Amino acid sequence: MNIRRLSPDDENKAKEIWKICFGDSDDFLKVYFSEVADWNASLGYYDKNELVADLFMLDFCPKLANHACHADFLAGCATLPQARKRGLMRELVRYAMLDMRKRGRSVTYLHPFLHAFYRKFGYGTIAYIERKTRKNPKGSHPHTKVCRKMEDVPIQKMVKAYREYMKRFDNCFLRDEKRFSAWLRLLFADGGEALVYDDGSALAYALYYKENEIAEVFELVPGHSSDFLEGISASELRYFLPAYQTAEKSEEFTMMRVLEPEAVLRNAHIAKDEFVIHVYDEFLEEEGRFLVRKEKTENRVFSTKAKADIEASPEELAAMVTGVYQTGKAAEYFVPQTSCFFETY
Repeated sequence: MNIRRLSPDDENKAKEIWKICFGDSDDFLKVYFSEVADWNASLGYYDKNELVADLFMLDFCPKLANHACHADFLAGCATLPQARKRGLMRELVRYAMLDMRKRGRSVTYLHPFLHAFYRKFGYGTIAYIERKTRKNPKGSHPHTKVCRKMEDVPIQKMVKAYREYMKRFDNCFLRDEKRFSAWLRLLFADGGEALVYDDGSALAYALYYKENEIAEVFELVPGHSSDFLEGISASELRYFLPAYQTAEKSEEFTMMRVLEPEAVLRNAHIAKDEFVIHVYDEFLEEEGRFLVRKEKTENRVFSTKAKADIEASPEELAAMVTGVYQTGKAAEYFVPQTSCFFETY
């Protein structure tokens, strides 16, 4: 068995694995593999030259503690049923992390099928949501339009609305027009819809799928209000909003994995002028002890042998630098922040 990058020759088998594991339509897969997936940022596990597991690393631009950077988002992590429970994905993910570091990535993200599964690899939850359900009058709403194809979408206005909404968060994914277009093409290829509200002064939108009179909204940029959702032709609306970890009904959402602690600590919002943190990485079998000193532009970070003031696994460090912890010891060292991450592919 061996791990190597996928090639265009693997496309049919990679699509087969995706469809078996995730069940997406042929139209969705056509758009994904032509516009989103990058063969140079993909890995496959081969058994006697047959592809049995794979993953994709998508180039995203996150804002982390108000600093923009490039990071890889893991997507399509899939193993054929007959090849499961052999640790193949564990090897693939580890290989991917080392590959990311070689390319200068300090963090990586994903939206998991099961948070506990990826915690084993050092991923930590850094964004939470609160789900909402409400009955819908199923009427119409002024200034709204339902879009089902790219020609209907005011893409530049939606990009602007997304950027304005994300300004209120310390941590989020930044998105240019090219990325937004690919995101919408995936939605429409899979039968989804976009509801756009535009009264000339404010624009808001919702991306959703509809089935059996239920609309599942997976991205909502509400502007001043979410009342415009009444423009969706469904009797029940289900959507979610960003939430704090401490909120009563919060659920885990986005996960982040720290690959280079020193680089992440340089831009972290820290609450103390100076402290020592010990980071132990069981998955990559590494550890480091760092003195972090607050400066005006970016923190100074040094390797040290001094006694640690605080200990952290990569999972815990991810939560610390994104300010997930609103209370407790971590909040004494790292400033609490807000996060909002929508994208899933």
